[in-house]
Amino acid sequence: MRSASFIDDVRARWYRFRLDRSVRALPLELVADSGARADKESSAFRRYARELERYIAVLEDIRRRGPSFVGRFQELRLEKLLRRAAASAYWRSVFERSGVNPGDIRRLADLARIPPVGRTGLIDVPRDASATEKLPDNAVYWMRSSGSTTGTPFIWGSYAWDWPLAVWSYHLRELDARGFSLATSAHRDFLFQINYGGGNAVFQMFFIENFRLRPRGDAAEEDARAIVAAIEEVGPSVLLCNPTELASFLHALDALGRQPPMTGCLLVGQPIEEAFQEHAERLLGCPVIPYYSTMETAAIGAGCRHAPGRYHTYAERVIVEILDDAGRQVADGERGNITVTCLDNLFMPLIRYQPGDVGTLRHRVSCPCGNPNPLLEVEGRSVDVIRFADGSAESVRRVFKLLAADPFLTRIRRMQVRQEELGTLRILLEPRDAILGPAVIRELKKRIDVLYEGKIRVTVEEVREIDPGTKKFKAFVPLAPRTR
Repeated sequence: MRSASFIDDVRARWYRFRLDRSVRALPLELVADSGARADKESSAFRRYARELERYIAVLEDIRRRGPSFVGRFQELRLEKLLRRAAASAYWRSVFERSGVNPGDIRRLADLARIPPVGRTGLIDVPRDASATEKLPDNAVYWMRSSGSTTGTPFIWGSYAWDWPLAVWSYHLRELDARGFSLATSAHRDFLFQINYGGGNAVFQMFFIENFRLRPRGDAAEEDARAIVAAIEEVGPSVLLCNPTELASFLHALDALGRQPPMTGCLLVGQPIEEAFQEHAERLLGCPVIPYYSTMETAAIGAGCRHAPGRYHTYAERVIVEILDDAGRQVADGERGNITVTCLDNLFMPLIRYQPGDVGTLRHRVSCPCGNPNPLLEVEGRSVDVIRFADGSAESVRRVFKLLAADPFLTRIRRMQVRQEELGTLRILLEPRDAILGPAVIRELKKRIDVLYEGKIRVTVEEVREIDPGTKKFKAFVPLAPRTR
């Protein structure tokens, strides 16, 4: 009789083969970065929809089999990733410098033999050296991050036929668990975005429109009215946006007294507080699903309603580790640098990649939601710290958590925290309609003084509109290196 471990190994290999087969079944012309709308009646699109459903079903089967099986599946995907990475000049040099033979890394613990790398370590690597093969541009989906959070602009690539499945399957799985059905919705466009600056190649199969929403007053209400009308015309829809744009949309909806037919809201970007999520769900009338992701890795995990502020990792597609500053793995639940190995990008591998975030990871979880995957808590960007004159530093997230609580939550439209000098903090607030007034500002300053025990001098300014200073808005502007 064959052992359970042998059977699990065979099953895990079959699942890996099945996911790879779904990817290869996608026609390139359907997912190329062309911005063209998909023909929902075409045989190519019907094939895409079928493969997407199969891909999601396999992911569900893998997760249901529990952490031990998922770990074996990760190891099999890791073996294939490392074999492909060895075809890249950059990763081949990393392996040689580290004395690593990729074929010797067979278990997750063996990953520790490969040094972690961040954006600054990859920014100067030529694309040809990072890639595992040479392809025309229309066969590559390029992810572009402006560097507004980490300060390092970054471009990374994946197979054009691979990335839509890697991204969409996880989004749709979360929506499906909350009542959305791809089987009944695949024939129509149902996704919209607000003030999104990039293309929509990954999502073009179901894309409605990228709507404009001006920041305030009558113009915002006019834009919101147009968005609601478009959604009412196409039927129940899904919104993809970041928390800043969602806050603007909610404020405009509240002023209009309207609730468009919504199926779900996919929220990417900075972490949100539980109170904001509940407020959004009340106004939209649908689930709000926060994600932890980066442009170059796509979704790493989805927020859990039973553990606010934490994300169940997508262990089927990423290996997440928490490392200290020396690159050593920390104990379960301890704080450190979030480190990600992306298992489904075989074109430009990201192995032990550190996007610049810090957080904690708990593997031993028994979550009421039934998801056995580890829980990740993102505490903030490693640069998102307030620096004090005594040389210490603390996360700025405590300020945002305070601003996201009443009486401030319902009265502030947008906020920005700036540290322009050591020992000082400048907070800019855009009120909704009414003026905040000196009493509210005094109360905010008082609470921040208590938070940081009087170690920092705080000024709070009420402004009509915050000048972001850059093309992409930054909620926190840290102390410049030369002033530290």
